[in-house]
Amino acid sequence: MKISLTLPSLHPRALDRTLRNVLQASRGDVEVIVVSPMNPPVRDAKVKWVRERDPRGPNAAHALAFGEVAGGLVLAWVDDHLLIDGWDEIVRREFLAKENGSTLLYGLRQTEPSQIGTVFDLYYPYFPCMRVSAAKAIGWFDGAYKRGFADCDLAMRVLDAGGVCEWSDIPLVVRTPDDKDEVSCADGDMELFLERWKGRYGHGWRTENLRDFNRDVGLREFGEAAE
Repeated sequence: MKISLTLPSLHPRALDRTLRNVLQASRGDVEVIVVSPMNPPVRDAKVKWVRERDPRGPNAAHALAFGEVAGGLVLAWVDDHLLIDGWDEIVRREFLAKENGSTLLYGLRQTEPSQIGTVFDLYYPYFPCMRVSAAKAIGWFDGAYKRGFADCDLAMRVLDAGGVCEWSDIPLVVRTPDDKDEVSCADGDMELFLERWKGRYGHGWRTENLRDFNRDVGLREFGEAAE
């Protein structure tokens, strides 16, 4: 099953590193849909370029890339992280094992730090992967969010449709020094998310500040909270 990666980038060096990593670390059929104003520095049949003439942020770029995917699975990717060798074989195996007849949003977990993202104590994947057919029905990243919260919003839509969110058993993602571990959110993103989902999933939660309800937690901490 081919995996399509949607990849926005405005940084030539980071994009070059990321594309070389994906091509070298993959064992099976993958493609990378690059959305960028610049032609990708790596020439390969597995790399497709969608010229972004009027950049409107990473979430709009992911949505634009989704229109070009040809795989059975789609993964939202970034240019400041790397994938471990053989990552795609692990994704295919774990995805099929976890799917179990449900609409699955599967998250690639980081090697370090060993944490996951939550909103209202519900897990959302940092690096989400799902069947293309499900993404066509539910939607992929929503460009209405300028920079942040599109991954959270996608998880809420999957849950709202009766699906499940699960993380990878094996850590697959390695951070680079380019990842500043900052909260990436533009004016209006948080407000839009809360308008859509607080009434459904956030009753009783404080929401004055982002970290009131959007928290990174350790796997053990999340498991204890769920018990």
